[in-house]
Amino acid sequence: MSTEENTETPSSSVNDKGCKKRKGMGQNQYYYNKITKAKESGVPINDLGQPHGESSKPLSTSYGLIVTQLIPITYDSWPNVPRDYEKQCVGDYKANISDIAEWNKFVKFRLSPEFSEISRKYGELAKKNETPHTTSRKGLARLREELRVAKIAKNEDPDEVDRVEIWIAGHKHKDGTPVNENVENKIER
Repeated sequence: MSTEENTETPSSSVNDKGCKKRKGMGQNQYYYNKITKAKESGVPINDLGQPHGESSKPLSTSYGLIVTQLIPITYDSWPNVPRDYEKQCVGDYKANISDIAEWNKFVKFRLSPEFSEISRKYGELAKKNETPHTTSRKGLARLREELRVAKIAKNEDPDEVDRVEIWIAGHKHKDGTPVNENVENKIER
C-alpha cells in the first residue's frame, strides 16, 4: 500500500469540507454593498434631507431594487411594512414569494373588492393628472441640484432656486417645451 496522500482536486462545485460552494455574492448583497459604499463616500444631502448629485443615482436605484426583492408582496402599501422588518431585510435575503400560503394571500388580496376599489381610485386620479412631470427617476431633488449648479456657472446666487423654478423645469421636455397646453398655461401665469 502506498502512503501517499490522495492529491485529487475536489470538484469545482464542492469545497474542501464537502459542502456545496456558493457561486458568489448574491444580487441583494451586491445592491446593499452599493448603498453602503454610497453612504460612506459621502452622498451629498440637501437641506431637505434628500440625496442628490451623481452618487445618488446608484443609491436610489439600489434602494428600489432591494425593496422590490426583499419586502414580501403581501404588504399592500409601503407604510404598512413594520419598521423592524424593514431593518431586518436590509441585510437578509428573502424571496418575495417564500411559500404558497403567502402567494395565496397576495392573490386573494389582489382579487378582493377592496383592491379593485383602490385600483379604480388611483386609475381615476392618474387620468385627472393634467400636469405630468418629466423628471423620471431623477426626481426633484437632483433637478434642484442641477439648477443650483447651473446658477453657480452663471455666477448667480444658487440659494435663489425656488419651488417655482423647479416645478417649471420638471414639467418641460429637454428642448424646453411644456409637456402639454395645461402646463404651458400654468407657466405663463
